[in-house]
Amino acid sequence: METERSLDQFGEALRRNARGEELRELLAALHVLREYFLDYAELNTVEAIRPADLREFGRDWLIRSEEATAASAATALQALEGWVAAFARYHEEPARSELAHVAAVLRREVPRALEVRDLLRAHLAGSDLGAAFELAAEEDEIPVGSASAGLDRIVQLEGVDFSQAEQDEWELIDFDAEGLMLRRLLTTEGIEPLAGPVRVPPAAAALLRPGDILNLELAPGPQGWELLEVLGVYPGGA
Repeated sequence: METERSLDQFGEALRRNARGEELRELLAALHVLREYFLDYAELNTVEAIRPADLREFGRDWLIRSEEATAASAATALQALEGWVAAFARYHEEPARSELAHVAAVLRREVPRALEVRDLLRAHLAGSDLGAAFELAAEEDEIPVGSASAGLDRIVQLEGVDFSQAEQDEWELIDFDAEGLMLRRLLTTEGIEPLAGPVRVPPAAAALLRPGDILNLELAPGPQGWELLEVLGVYPGGA
């Protein structure tokens, strides 16, 4: 069956079964599916779609677009899961079951990775540290603005050796109250393969899982390694 026709039929089903804001969001997600499977991957029939194509869409293309949020990715992957269920009959087993399994895992794991990415970036910006002070027009008035001086972040970076900063892809192998323990995905002779502990905010640590891949810039400091930049977070479970 032609992919374009299959997406058209799925869109018609969405219009029958969803209303209002939910329908609007799902139709926007359907546009994202068209953009990838038709325009980018050029998979012209649903019989040509493999589990690896779903992984490429969710785990790589969607995350690397830098346009997706955890919420928008969740909607896109909800649409993907529904569409896969609609066209899976054109596949034989075990491919049919694997397509459904991969779609379900992506729907669970990719939004989690994007949420971690955003939490880590907020940490770098100092916005998770709380406002250091508030600005008000007059005493006793409601504050007109809030300014975070990021003082805790500045203190964290004291003593960091920026000359030894490293940007790489790291696999999360363990974590505890002290921070994350990371291992380089690609190792080179003479270069230390491990980095840690890497301090991250508790909210991000609670969402991370061993096996997750983090594309980070790090630098060593007196209490471990410090984050300098977060380029991406990819779910190991996907």
